[in-house]
Amino acid sequence: MTLQTPKLDPRSAEDIVKLVKKQEGINEALNGQLGEALVRIFARYCEIIIERLNQVPEKNYRVFLNELGVSRNSPIAAQVPLTFTPVKNSSNTPIVIPQYTKVAAALSEGESSPAVFETNQALTLTKAELVKMVAMDTPNDRYSDISLLTSLDQETAEIFPFKGTRPIRREFYIDIGNSFAANKITSLQLFFSIAQQISASLERRLEWRIESDSETEGQLITAEKDNTMGLSRNGEIIFNNLPEWEISKRGGRKGYWLSCRLLFSGKSTDNKAREMAMLNLPTIDKIEITGYANLEDAKVDSAFCNNMPLDLSKDFFPLSEKPHFGDVVYFNCSVFTKSDVDVVLNIKLTNPASGKKEPPIRRVSQSGRAVIQWEYWNGKRWDILDYRDDTQALTEDGRIFFEVPQTSQETQVNGLQGHWIRAHLISGHYGLQESIEYNNQETLGQGIRYTASTLAPPAIASISVNSSKTVGPTEPVAIIGHNDFVFTHVDLAGGGTFTPFQISHEPKKALYFIFKATDRNMLAGSWLDLYFRVNHSSDKIVYGGDRQFPALNWQCWNGKSWETCKVRDETYSLNITGVVSLFISEDIDCWKETETSLVKVASSVSQSIVGTVPREASEERNKTLFFGVRVLWVAGEYKCEPVLQQVLLNTTLARQALTLENEILGSGNGTPNQIFYATRTPILDKLTLEVREPRLPTEAELIRISKEGEDAVENIKNGQNKEAIWVRWQEVNDFLESGHGDRHFVVERLSGEICFGDGAKGMLPPIGANNIRLRAYKAGGGISGNKPVNSITQLRTSLPLVASVVNHEPAAGGQDIEDWSSVYLRGSSYLRHRGRAITAADYEDLARNASPLVARVKCFPLRDLASDCASTDRPGVVSLVVVPKKLETEPKPSLDLLRRIWEFINPLREQSTSLIVLGPEYIRISVQAVIVPAYEYTEANIVTNCLTQLETFLHPLTGGEHSKGWAFGERPHESDLFALLESIPGLEFVRSIQIICQEKRPNLLENGNFLVCSGKHRIILG
Repeated sequence: MTLQTPKLDPRSAEDIVKLVKKQEGINEALNGQLGEALVRIFARYCEIIIERLNQVPEKNYRVFLNELGVSRNSPIAAQVPLTFTPVKNSSNTPIVIPQYTKVAAALSEGESSPAVFETNQALTLTKAELVKMVAMDTPNDRYSDISLLTSLDQETAEIFPFKGTRPIRREFYIDIGNSFAANKITSLQLFFSIAQQISASLERRLEWRIESDSETEGQLITAEKDNTMGLSRNGEIIFNNLPEWEISKRGGRKGYWLSCRLLFSGKSTDNKAREMAMLNLPTIDKIEITGYANLEDAKVDSAFCNNMPLDLSKDFFPLSEKPHFGDVVYFNCSVFTKSDVDVVLNIKLTNPASGKKEPPIRRVSQSGRAVIQWEYWNGKRWDILDYRDDTQALTEDGRIFFEVPQTSQETQVNGLQGHWIRAHLISGHYGLQESIEYNNQETLGQGIRYTASTLAPPAIASISVNSSKTVGPTEPVAIIGHNDFVFTHVDLAGGGTFTPFQISHEPKKALYFIFKATDRNMLAGSWLDLYFRVNHSSDKIVYGGDRQFPALNWQCWNGKSWETCKVRDETYSLNITGVVSLFISEDIDCWKETETSLVKVASSVSQSIVGTVPREASEERNKTLFFGVRVLWVAGEYKCEPVLQQVLLNTTLARQALTLENEILGSGNGTPNQIFYATRTPILDKLTLEVREPRLPTEAELIRISKEGEDAVENIKNGQNKEAIWVRWQEVNDFLESGHGDRHFVVERLSGEICFGDGAKGMLPPIGANNIRLRAYKAGGGISGNKPVNSITQLRTSLPLVASVVNHEPAAGGQDIEDWSSVYLRGSSYLRHRGRAITAADYEDLARNASPLVARVKCFPLRDLASDCASTDRPGVVSLVVVPKKLETEPKPSLDLLRRIWEFINPLREQSTSLIVLGPEYIRISVQAVIVPAYEYTEANIVTNCLTQLETFLHPLTGGEHSKGWAFGERPHESDLFALLESIPGLEFVRSIQIICQEKRPNLLENGNFLVCSGKHRIILG
């Protein structure tokens, strides 16, 4: 707890007035208003003296804390990502934004000087564009297009970078060829020869599409027949009623493509069955294609029975009413002019030999077994067609099927020119005519025998013509496999087998980045900086050391394979917000459309695609190129699953701080405890101080100096000359452990005071003129640096190739100088822990010291709150629950804050223990209250006021009876809520209150390691 500063004199001005009046016997009635005024003036001056006197213990306490090394912390600089935009007409080579580039924010109301931000590191500005991001979850056969993260217009999204939501395409394309498409086939038959029969699986099914060049997927078609059992055995697949085919481009090749996509059922919970279905994939030996096209429906143009024309508009006898041997009927139609066309004559008889409906004339006779022969003119004679007759020689309704021969020629029939076919009665008859026989034999007597007519010739009610064409069987023009966005062209000339569906070439999860550029020099041989805004959506955020971060491998495509990139990762494997800098190899090459469909995905941004143009030629023509970068999740696990909210190119982090270099502090004069002052205050972070010395330090001294960094020793070796040897000195908290030969100094950051030792405790700076300098330090910080979006836009550093700069996110994290109440709390706790984490209270105090963003902290020894068995004692384990300073309903710390707390405490604790730093778990308190408002108050306002009071009262940090928040494991009582609601103006009384506690995991209430927060409340007027 904070030590309360005692008051030497607690009296106020009013107390002194009363004392003077009592001792001197002064009253307004006797002495008048003048006496009253003099007494009060005297009392006020006494009060001022007392106030100054009461500050003496506080000043002494501050001096005491200073002697302990406890002083006010410097302000914290706000941080912001800044996005730079290059000039459009600049060269394609990358532009380097130097480290410490200064950008100012617009003046806010009441500000006299703008807040200036500096970039933390150099930024390589590129004119390439990040146009696509694809998450590949290959172990689960899923992918996600997460390109919306690159857009500035999208609402806040939260996406795990290695999670797929859509099935990865495993498909192959068959180019049926122009001969099929040109004939507008409406039916397609595919015959598959499978190299080795496999077992069919319910987990696996096929989806067929006719591809198009539009942005939408091709048209889905369904097989009328599939006896291959999903390509698991030899057989044929037949499609009918096909739409018109379009030419499209797949894998860099144009053709008429039919696609077959492999899909897995997502309904099964049997992962082993699904895995076996993925492994048990077909291998195809041969494919044959046969197509059938319905060309047109036509009518018969003209017809003759022998030499008599027939009226086709009504029923007619094709072979006359009394057919004889050798009678013919001729038909002429435009369809007969097309060779190699399948023709169907659709014939409906007036008097079919069978049927339910009684015809108007006698049914055609089949007793004579008439034989009809269909013929065509081959230029020399009538030749027999290759036909099939379903009409049974014109005795039943049916169809005549035949193919127009290539030798078919025009001829004249009865003076009419055209392509004719004819039906020729070559044997049999359709019944006999009536007959009378005379009997002249004497033995039998003379007489006449009459035989009635059985003649029943066919009559045609209607005749129409359908034409179709058969194409094939033939092999496909081309076959292309498409698996994991990679195109594979099948060598049909080799005659070997191929596997259309393949398991992923890269078994690890990956995140792909597609960049659009007009020149490879925009990326090759330079750094590429990507800013990631990261959050954690899980209820439990835990940090237990660097081992919890997975290993990622960043790679770029060099035209043949993926090449590992040199990387600087501030995000700790995409766990915290920061910048990832990649050095792109000189060998980077563009992705061609023949290699991957990711290019086609990205090409929606630009219609210009590389295709198969060589690198040099495409660059000369200023074509749009696409380059690939990916990050593989190679090892480890995410203890807390991060979600990406934004990914920005040409963006780097900047802080509201000013970097000053080579500032001369003064000259060493050989006196003890020499003091100098920096020009700018307060000083932030670590500063670099150098002293010019007359001689080079010894080898032993160089070893000690090297603790300041390898460059300190290097700088000394490079500075060997007669004029100057600048040596870097070391900053310490005090001189208590310093020796006479230690190059130490102490800094008071708020005032900028820099103090050297007295010769016994700390080495004296050598005597010299202007031989003490600050090589580099930063100054600034404060809450004034917390600027809104799009407010930091004014470049203070001259950058001719930069068009603009802006902050797409607000600057945040700025804190003013630590207030004294916090210093007193920290100082009193320091007397107990002395910089060591031993007890639970020590861990809590040190966690507060680690960051000013910590609002509350609770230590649970012997508990592993990150595990599922949080209620079980775990010797050697310490769990530290941290609540940040946030106004949210459920304040949750960032993983970066937990990491900084862990790293701050880690060297101060017993290393045989395990430290776990995590965020709190919350119990949502929902209140249902029945209230009675006063008559004169509006009911709507009363309900709103009740809800507001409940939300405020139940806030974990600012709620509670005294607005100091709720303790861990503490819950509100009904009496607290009755008192709260009944204190609201306009509320007559509360009839009833019901409290509902909502646990996010079982047994959380029993464990007691929770905080309450506001849930959903319901106020009922009753």
